[in-house]
Amino acid sequence: MFRALVGALAILTVGFFAAQPAGAARIYAGQPTASVPDELVLALSNSGTAITKITFHLDVSCGTDFESVDFGSTQNVDALPDRMANGAHYLVAGKVAGGKLSGTIVGADAIGDTSWELMNVVLSGTVAKSRASGTMAIKLARTDAASGATTAQCSRVVRWSALRNPGIVYAGATSQNEPIVIELKPDRKHVNHAHVAWFAPCTSGGAWIDPHDEFDLKAYPLSRTGAFSRTYRFGLGGGALEIERFIGRVSPTKASGTFQSDVTITGSTGTSTCSTGKVSWTAATG
Repeated sequence: MFRALVGALAILTVGFFAAQPAGAARIYAGQPTASVPDELVLALSNSGTAITKITFHLDVSCGTDFESVDFGSTQNVDALPDRMANGAHYLVAGKVAGGKLSGTIVGADAIGDTSWELMNVVLSGTVAKSRASGTMAIKLARTDAASGATTAQCSRVVRWSALRNPGIVYAGATSQNEPIVIELKPDRKHVNHAHVAWFAPCTSGGAWIDPHDEFDLKAYPLSRTGAFSRTYRFGLGGGALEIERFIGRVSPTKASGTFQSDVTITGSTGTSTCSTGKVSWTAATG
């Protein structure tokens, strides 16, 4: 489990699009195979020849001078608009042909009133019936809003992999536009594994961000109607306490529910709270 308290900069990189139920027939769930457990949900068309949507969470660092957190869901475009919307993520020329996946994710985020952060991710890989894998060539640049001059930049190439298992692996997005994954046991009566990415604005400023929050170390049962409700309480050390509530219902083709995380941090200067509020989520399998 990885958690980090970050400043106000990271919270500005949220994609401003409400999460929608995944409508694609092929759902792959995975993560970059790097040291940081980020997340990736890939939704393809029924034929497997078109990318419907990518929901992602990326934490990119180039030493102590450059760190960026970006997450969201893509919208397909053939070419970039003349003016990109703040917080939007565009998938340019995304396609699957001959089992090869390609496309470029481009985004722009305002950092206060003085600068922008531009993201360019060249996505490539292969797609098979039960898995997909490849690389992401990530380039980030911070520019001065007035002059357009580049003030900092960072480049990384990371590998990613994702699994598809209809009726077992469900994946989608939360209302924060963060990825969520639920994996059932083969009997479809238990949740074998689940993880979600989330952010919680703090009363003291900044936000508490978890790119890969995993639930339970062992399977837990679904009710007869496919429902589950879990509450977790973690002592995080350093005067920090976290309470999480994870609720949902799983059907043969989709799942949905709510999630909430509340972190209380007590220190010598007082108490700060960080809360997601009640976050809704939807996922699909196929």
